[in-house]
Amino acid sequence: MAPHYQAATLITSPSYPNSITWSSENLVAVASGHIVTILNPATIEGPRGFILLRSRDPFPIGVVKREDLLEPCLVPTFLVRDTEPCARSISWSRQGFAPNSGCLLAVCTFDGHVNLYRPPIWEFCDEWVEVADVSKLLFNYYKSINFGEDDSPDSIPQEKANSEQTHAMGCTGESQGPLSCSDLGRRKRKPSRFESYVYDEDEGDVDASKDADFWLNPCCKSKKISMKTIVKPVHTTAIVNGLGGSQDTKAAVSCNKENTCLPLITAEQYACRNAILSSLVVAWSPIVPSRDTTSHLLRNWCILVVGSKSGDVSFWKICKPEYYTIDVCMVTRDPILIGVLKAHNSWVSAISWEVSFADSSKSSLLLATGCSDGSVKIWSGNTEGLNQCTYVKELPFSLLAEVTTNSSAPVSSVSLSVPAQRQHGVSFNLAIGRVSGSLETWMWDPCRNKIENTSACYAHDQVVTGLSWGLDGHCLYSCSQDNSAHCWIIEKQKLEEIPVHTNFQELKELTDLSEVSDQCFGLSIAPGQLMIVVAHAPLYR
Repeated sequence: MAPHYQAATLITSPSYPNSITWSSENLVAVASGHIVTILNPATIEGPRGFILLRSRDPFPIGVVKREDLLEPCLVPTFLVRDTEPCARSISWSRQGFAPNSGCLLAVCTFDGHVNLYRPPIWEFCDEWVEVADVSKLLFNYYKSINFGEDDSPDSIPQEKANSEQTHAMGCTGESQGPLSCSDLGRRKRKPSRFESYVYDEDEGDVDASKDADFWLNPCCKSKKISMKTIVKPVHTTAIVNGLGGSQDTKAAVSCNKENTCLPLITAEQYACRNAILSSLVVAWSPIVPSRDTTSHLLRNWCILVVGSKSGDVSFWKICKPEYYTIDVCMVTRDPILIGVLKAHNSWVSAISWEVSFADSSKSSLLLATGCSDGSVKIWSGNTEGLNQCTYVKELPFSLLAEVTTNSSAPVSSVSLSVPAQRQHGVSFNLAIGRVSGSLETWMWDPCRNKIENTSACYAHDQVVTGLSWGLDGHCLYSCSQDNSAHCWIIEKQKLEEIPVHTNFQELKELTDLSEVSDQCFGLSIAPGQLMIVVAHAPLYR
């Protein structure tokens, strides 16, 4: 008898919840450290694909004064442990959005970057190819609207004054020498993405044109630069780098000297800009069909949603290619930003999509967003209105329901399910996993227009790192960092556990799935819902 259990060894261990996902193309992606591994379940020990995450240049969001570095809002900027890129969230698109009728993979790193990757069709290699930098597009949008700060009547003169002062400092062809980390009372270490670079005013002269790369990219290791002073400005400033930028940022800076004139902003402005550009979680929506009114052709599209530290959720529309070509240049178009929704007031930690069919002709998209403050909201999107969106505008999303509970534990995972055969008027089921290990299930009653709690229990001892509905919403799979994975069914408004067994060839006995690993970091269900896959750290005995 063939074993029901198969294991694939990863190069590094996963680090974040929901670190594994199974595509409709029957590929499994595992986010483990600085590598995203692509596995084929049919040949688990066969050839693999991978995505190697690389460090990004910081975005030039502004400079702050030296005395503002001790502001409380900037403290999290300096308290960063990770210095190497690490995958934080991954999500597959539906089939057909990549060449050869494949799936695109969205990867969000711990430094807030979101990029799209496709299989290496023409490159004859194992490394997947980047096709879009969503973070760069988001930065360009916020930069075009001045990060939304022009809406405030007081921000315009302040921004203008800061820009003029910075222009006077940076465009005189003079700059200032850096103060070492030891001078700031910190031990010397490798500069991280949030390292601060403070400029003193009592040094010698140097040509500012040679320092352009260091001004915007102080983390660059390509050459050793010594910064010195020519003039003494009115205020001493510091460059704080919060987010990585695109790979061609350095070249752009070298060619454009005006980019050295970053605006002087306050600590609060910097913290706000950093938060809206720091992405945390990504998720693809189901495919939504639409008919073109001019050509009467059926077109398919979907939405990539990105949650950030500021509580904002950005929506990116991607259209499915009408045809496929062997031309390397015609791979995919850049995602189109169709709107930004203020979903929460804190970090967006989990996202789940579903499509709900009101009748045979109309459908709506359901979006569940979980937050670090413990709140969960359900949003309903009008597909007809979304079909008309081709640029940033008011999104046709409305708040359908908000989960109210006494628990303030941060949400670590959410999962939506819309049963094909509705029972007792239930429109959809919602499962919520928290960092406290608690597991909650909710259902939406359209007749009463209310969401009700069906069950709640402490299913795990540690963080719930993965949730997924199966069998048309009749069972629920969960896993946790406490080294356990369970299957549940809702029986009489309570969660009843079903034992999950697997046959280990090396142990030659039925073993509970909770003994597989040391820590579980996510699970996913196969397209046919007959198999599950669990990502975990190895068990050391």
